[in-house]
Amino acid sequence: MPLIFVNDAFVSITGYEKEEVYGKNCRFLQNDDRNQETVYKVREAIKNKEYCEIELRNYKKDGTLFYNLLSLSPIFDSHGELTYYIGIQNDITKLKQQNELYFQQKRAESLTNLIKNLSHQWRQPLSLISTLSGSIQLKNEVGLLSNDDLVEHTTRIISTTQYLSNILTDFDGFLINDNRENFKLSEIINDEMKILKDINFIVEFDSNLEISSYKNILQICISGLLSNCKDAFGIEDNKLIVMDCIKSKDEIIITIKDNSSGVNENIIENIFDPYFTTKHQTQGTGLGLYLIQVFLQNIGGSIIVKNGKFIYDNKEHIGAIATITLFNEI
Repeated sequence: MPLIFVNDAFVSITGYEKEEVYGKNCRFLQNDDRNQETVYKVREAIKNKEYCEIELRNYKKDGTLFYNLLSLSPIFDSHGELTYYIGIQNDITKLKQQNELYFQQKRAESLTNLIKNLSHQWRQPLSLISTLSGSIQLKNEVGLLSNDDLVEHTTRIISTTQYLSNILTDFDGFLINDNRENFKLSEIINDEMKILKDINFIVEFDSNLEISSYKNILQICISGLLSNCKDAFGIEDNKLIVMDCIKSKDEIIITIKDNSSGVNENIIENIFDPYFTTKHQTQGTGLGLYLIQVFLQNIGGSIIVKNGKFIYDNKEHIGAIATITLFNEI
C-alpha cells in the first residue's frame, strides 16, 4: 500500500519531501517503534476495509518523535471495490505535552494537600508517643516505674508507631514516578493472586488484554481494593472475588466484585473521606480509599463503590462492587 500523494502539510509535519515518500508504505514513519497496539488496529481496519481513528507515535525525518492522530478512510469505486485510502494526520504533540503538564500540576496540587493531611494525621500520634516516653523516663527517674506501667506504655508506643507506618505505606504510592504505557492488565494482578490464598479469585477478562495507563499507580489502586475485599470477609467459607475489564475506544472499565455481603449502607457514602475507617487504629489509617480516589483522579480516572448483586457460576451473590473507569487520552 504505497503512498501516491501527500500534501504540503505532510511535508511540514514530517520533514520529508514528497519525492522521498512516494512509493513507500507509511510505516516508515514508525521507524523501529512498530510494536504499538494501535498499529495492529490499523492493520485490522485495513483488513476489514473499515474506517479507523488512532493515535500513533511517529518520527520525523530527523528522528524527532511526534504524536500523530490519524484518521484513515477507505475509498470505494462505483462497483463497491476498494480503490485506495485517504489518511488525515494531525500533529498532537503539543496537546500531549499540555496534557502531561496539566497532569503534573494536578499531581503537585494533590501532593500538597496530601502532605497537609499527612502532617495533620501524624501530629496526635507523635504527641502520644512523646507523652508516653516522657512518662516512662520521669517515673524511672523517681523510682515509680512499675513493670505493668512499662509494658502498658511500650505496648501503646509500638501500636502507635505501627499506625504511623501504615500511613506511610498508604502515602508511598503517590510518590512513585509513573508514565503512561501499554501493558497487559493481567501483569499487575499476578502478585495479588498469590496473597489471596483462601479466596476464590476469578479473572473474567482475557489474559492478553492490553491497556494504556499508568501501570504502577493502577497496581497500587487495585492492590488496595483487593486488600479491602479480603479484610471485609469474615470466617465464612466460599469467599469470592470476581474481577473483569471492558475496553472500548474511549474508556476502560475495571470491576471488582466480592460476596462479602457489602458495605454497611450507613457508612458507604463516607468510605472515600480522608481518615474514615472502620478498622482498628493499628490496622487502618483511613487514607487508603481516599488515596486510591486521588490517584485515579490524577491519571484521568474515577472510582465508585456500591452494594449490589451479581451472578457467578449460575448463583446469585451479594457484596461490594468497585468500578474503576479510566478515560483514554486523545
